[in-house]
Amino acid sequence: MKKLLLILMVVFIVGCASFPLLDRNAFRIDNFLLSNKSVKEFGDYKRQRTFEQGQVFWIYAELVNLTIIQIDDGRKINVIGYLIVKDSNDNIIASGLLIDYDGYVKAEMRPDEIYVTMGFNVPVHMDIGRYILQLEITDNYNYETAIAITILKVKKKTVHI
Repeated sequence: MKKLLLILMVVFIVGCASFPLLDRNAFRIDNFLLSNKSVKEFGDYKRQRTFEQGQVFWIYAELVNLTIIQIDDGRKINVIGYLIVKDSNDNIIASGLLIDYDGYVKAEMRPDEIYVTMGFNVPVHMDIGRYILQLEITDNYNYETAIAITILKVKKKTVHI
């Protein structure tokens, strides 16, 4: 229990954590973060941790050492990923499929520049506070799973008169 509390404290202070791996060639998630703008390309984000109720935010995560299969007409990946939202008591309050993709990547995309991005709305009725977002992505070609977490802070919506 003390280890879990220590890990959560570090995550709250740092704001984003990917757990270290012994094998640097293993599949992992880097730069799992929240952004206040739509991400159009690799590395194109503006990190933000706090959002108002009803505000749109984007998640962004870089997939490192993802298996890419070369096929005659292009390069193919196969990933499935879930997003889990937990409250400050570690209770799961939401979860769902984030990505289920078995297909081609853009020809100009470099293998070390594969990322996932998706926009979400903070529900208007979501309680004010801190939430843990956990991203779990599985590389279906080698059955490795990578997990990363970050913090979402929700504040009361500002009303302008």
